[in-house]
Amino acid sequence: MCWATAAAARTPAGDEPEVAIDRPLLQLAERGPDAGWCSMSARVLLVDDNPFDRELAAWALRKIPCPPGPIELLCAPSWDEARVLLAPGDIDLLLLDYGLPGCTGLDILRTELTTRHPRVIVVTGHDDVGTAVATMREGAFDYVPKGLDWGDALARSVAQALVQPAS
Repeated sequence: MCWATAAAARTPAGDEPEVAIDRPLLQLAERGPDAGWCSMSARVLLVDDNPFDRELAAWALRKIPCPPGPIELLCAPSWDEARVLLAPGDIDLLLLDYGLPGCTGLDILRTELTTRHPRVIVVTGHDDVGTAVATMREGAFDYVPKGLDWGDALARSVAQALVQPAS
């Protein structure tokens, strides 16, 4: 379950997309009686067209301790919807699926994220060294292949990205 999901729709005039945010009643801070309380959360945007992978990522990120968590996870199934959520500039980390409809994560790194942007972790079902090297050369912080146990690897990578100082 994503804490917030984006659904873009064209305005009647065909202008900028409007974003409807669906926030479940579950409060992110309610992680159980022993979870403690953190005064801040990290805003993470997950861009992935696969609802199963979004769900798995959401569960994996719930395991991240405070700090650097808790994680406020926003989800977008397409890059068009992600652009709208990135625009305000309040996203701490971008989780970017390599294979999105109409483009790849590498395309996005090369053309869309050329100016200031949050750190990017590329996630993909393609466990290919060449793709990993290419995404890292284009500025990705990390590359996480979606394998049998990719949720734990994703949680470790996200935690590292949030605590490591920017270079």
